[in-house]
Amino acid sequence: MKRPPVFLREATGLVRELGVKDLVFFNLENLTFGVGISYVLFFLFLTPGADPVLATFLTGLLFVPLGIIYAMVITAMPRSGSDYVFVSRALHPVFGYILNFTFCVWLFFWVGAFVNWIFTAGFGPTFSLIGSIEGNPSITALASTVTSNNFVMAAGILLLIVLGVAVTVSKRSLFRILNASVAAGIISVVLIIFTLATNTNADFISRFNTYSAPFAGTADYYHGLISAANIPVSGFSWTATVSLIPVAAWIFMYYAAQQTVGGEIKNVRRTSYLAMILTIVIGISFCVTVIYLAENVMGYRFLQAIAAMSGTSAYTIPIATPYYNYLVGVLVTNPILLWIMGLLFIGWDIALVMLNFVMVPRYLLASSMDRITPGFLANVSDRFHTPYAGIWLVVLCGSIMLVLYTSFAGFFATLSAVLGEMIAAYLLFSIAAIVFPLRKGTKALFDASPVAWRVAGVPVLSILGCISTVVLLSIGYMFLMNSMYGVNSVYSLVGIVLIVIGAVTIFTTSYTYNKKHGLDIMLGFKQLPPE
Repeated sequence: MKRPPVFLREATGLVRELGVKDLVFFNLENLTFGVGISYVLFFLFLTPGADPVLATFLTGLLFVPLGIIYAMVITAMPRSGSDYVFVSRALHPVFGYILNFTFCVWLFFWVGAFVNWIFTAGFGPTFSLIGSIEGNPSITALASTVTSNNFVMAAGILLLIVLGVAVTVSKRSLFRILNASVAAGIISVVLIIFTLATNTNADFISRFNTYSAPFAGTADYYHGLISAANIPVSGFSWTATVSLIPVAAWIFMYYAAQQTVGGEIKNVRRTSYLAMILTIVIGISFCVTVIYLAENVMGYRFLQAIAAMSGTSAYTIPIATPYYNYLVGVLVTNPILLWIMGLLFIGWDIALVMLNFVMVPRYLLASSMDRITPGFLANVSDRFHTPYAGIWLVVLCGSIMLVLYTSFAGFFATLSAVLGEMIAAYLLFSIAAIVFPLRKGTKALFDASPVAWRVAGVPVLSILGCISTVVLLSIGYMFLMNSMYGVNSVYSLVGIVLIVIGAVTIFTTSYTYNKKHGLDIMLGFKQLPPE
């Protein structure tokens, strides 16, 4: 694979070609399994009888075809925003831009959500637990301060500005901070696994009761929560287990962040597949291990009860949402180790922000090269050679989303983003995989590509596309038909539809404007961008 052209390297702020380690870190952060595990454990009270380990494992496997498709497409079309390029050529340019615009909008949303979690799921639980261990009410009080809405919004916006400056003035800082943050997050999960593996259910009951006693006014709050929740005991249920799959999809649908840097990968034919396989194995292994240990050490019925009681008068501990890292922290009696675990866990949230500083400018570059979005959105600093327009668009829109999320949304509102991306991005991508080897306009391109594999005459890409399409449609149907997930409300569905309408409006406006000035942008989609 040749080195990326100078234009591409300058326009995206690339320091070097990306190898397997870079892509694995990139993909693992997009999985956000460090945070996503909380979703699966929280939903147990709504799915009595579900096996969270089995549900998580099955979900990881169900999204393998989608991950392999991404690796194949990157190999066939190594471009920035490979999925946008692919869908716009395989289906229609407007569908490609719907995918592009959908991802950008939801990436802004994720920035706001994850900056919020730095304080509400990171600093807040850490201060609360350390204050309890050291018997210091001042540190405990900090938990309330750093999780208050005004503090989260002010400190979060300041953090975004600082990060924006850092990645604008130094193109090396982006991947350094990103890789360091992912490494920190992975180490925190390793420490969580070690903590759970070296403790028993009896240990957790004792330490949780000791920690919660000052807040609950009882010596056995553990069993008190279970009694208050009064959730009937249920045996294993396949129906309940399957109903956890859409929740676990929050983790595994995002196997392939590497599609945004397709034109910047070293030895793409080898690297894209190896990175994807490692991401799948590591992601599934970590998630299954943590969930298995948490269920056994904390107790299935306790996990159901504390989730069911959060937000009620029976829930008296100071952290609003019982994140699993917070509950694991109860087992840690060494404040230094607790500081380390807490601060390292925040790496997941910081890394997601850094990831979007990579992804958004590349989507903007891809769409601007096709003349859909204005060229200034892909502007690069002459001095620092970084895509400052895209970076500061992330800072601005991420700050707005932070305020909106903190003021009006909640932890599980993010499942709306999962449904939105599933319908308007990943489903389009999967359908494009079916069509690409068969459509008259793209069949020759497929036949000439290094992924023109067939089984009994049927393209492998089309087979995998069919499997992925069925998986996504099934999960989307479950989201839409069951209000348990909280994503089929009028507000949620209107938001998803408005994003699609916005994409179509921008595309139509751009087409009309350019046509009026003598340029038919549709002609550009008959070939690949010159990256």
